[in-house]
Amino acid sequence: MKYGLLTTSSFNIGDEVQCLAAFRFLPKVDYLIHRERIDEFKCESPVSLIMNHWWLWEGKHFPPASSINPLFVSFHLQYRLRNDKFMNKKNIQYFKQHEPIGCRDKGTAEFLRSKGIDAYFTGCMTTTLLPNPSLKHKFIDGYILCVDVPDEVVKAIKSRTNKRVICIGREQKVCFSYEQRIRMAKFTLFLYHNAHCVVTIALHAALPSTAFGTPVCVIKQDNYDAKTRFDGLEECLNIVDKKDFIANPQVYDVNNPPSNPTAFMKIRNGLVEKCKEFTGFDSGMSVLEDDYNPIADIAEIMPYNEDLAYKSMFFARRKNLLKAFIRRFVFNENRFDINSSRTCENIEILQRKDER
Repeated sequence: MKYGLLTTSSFNIGDEVQCLAAFRFLPKVDYLIHRERIDEFKCESPVSLIMNHWWLWEGKHFPPASSINPLFVSFHLQYRLRNDKFMNKKNIQYFKQHEPIGCRDKGTAEFLRSKGIDAYFTGCMTTTLLPNPSLKHKFIDGYILCVDVPDEVVKAIKSRTNKRVICIGREQKVCFSYEQRIRMAKFTLFLYHNAHCVVTIALHAALPSTAFGTPVCVIKQDNYDAKTRFDGLEECLNIVDKKDFIANPQVYDVNNPPSNPTAFMKIRNGLVEKCKEFTGFDSGMSVLEDDYNPIADIAEIMPYNEDLAYKSMFFARRKNLLKAFIRRFVFNENRFDINSSRTCENIEILQRKDER
């Protein structure tokens, strides 16, 4: 049997985190299969593929190619595709051919059931990520990690702790090769894994951190997209309203964070059973190996690659490409004109510690 692993072209490093979670259950990887062109994949023999992930920017590229043998678990159908145009006769027939469909969120499951498809809630594949206790003991820094957190929340955290506060985002530079993005995903997971606690708005920061045993506080968002992503997973997380977090330090004490709920264990166990049954394999290992060196991984990502810089232009909005074209060829500007001289008063890294 041949095995595939999903890949994407995305800003969101959470997509590669999903890949690393599924990798645990693959005895080998024969093909990288692009999620957004899954209908164009060609292979003469069947390729088994775990169909977790967020689906799909372009609905016209569904259903998958006939050579793909899918396992639908942790499947999230984005809300813009929950309509009759996407759920045409061909797609409904495909889902029914491979039912039951295991869904990452309850909303996806309810939508598919409304179309006569047998669907159920599995939760997210990232709950199957395993910690590495030896790494937790090797790198002890005691930092608080903020992932895509609003500035006013970061300000509140810094006022309440003497611990270092590190702020990162899920969206990473696009001019990485697939291998580099996997390395970046591992580095990001390392930061989740070793943090004193994680404060975030993001599902794919919250659930991996929970799986690693790192205390997590989710700052609640009220937009519809966030609600669809978290639907059914709320009981796995400590979720706090932003206003309450800012107003009351005791709502979530970042210095002495409470333990995470244990509800995710039921989700993890169910997914492990399903995936092992599908592939007959479970490495049972953390993606963060005993000899994992985060500094080396970051160093290998850094070298400039002109081909990847070219590819990154395809991620730009058309208006930005036009603006860059005008500046480059009409006004004859170059890269030295992009960053102008400026004061350093707001550049923290250039301030000595006694000046901060």
